[in-house]
Amino acid sequence: MIIGHSTTPEIRTADGIVEATPTLDTGAYADGDLMADSTEIANALAETGGPAILVSLTVEDKADKGGAFHVVFLRSSVDMGSLNDAPDPTDTEGEEILGYVSVGASHYIDLGAFQIATIEGLALELEPSSGTSLYFALISNGNTETYADGDLVFKFGFLRG
Repeated sequence: MIIGHSTTPEIRTADGIVEATPTLDTGAYADGDLMADSTEIANALAETGGPAILVSLTVEDKADKGGAFHVVFLRSSVDMGSLNDAPDPTDTEGEEILGYVSVGASHYIDLGAFQIATIEGLALELEPSSGTSLYFALISNGNTETYADGDLVFKFGFLRG
């Protein structure tokens, strides 16, 4: 019990796991390259209005590469630039960025034919400009690997109101 409060605080866990698979360029990336442009996270919110809290992120790497990148969250679908080049959103497009989560090589475990990374303990508040979908883009973080389309599958754990 918290001193001065008569009720026990509510402890919540993720109440929704939403999958999304970005479209990837198949060329090798340089550090800071845009790997995937705005990708929809459909039904990130249970209903229109209010935020969702990202509490976990899991990446399934079917190519077994374990590459590092930043996952940039967006309130709407914006053009972050050309794949395999430095991101170049305009100031207005940049206002749609809600935050980011970094996935590093140390987050992965090797499961033979593929690798998986999980980041828990997040508390990133995300709210779309409208509807129930959020968006994300990927930016290479020292990753010079190559991926085929469909090699990376993202699983987002949300607390939704």
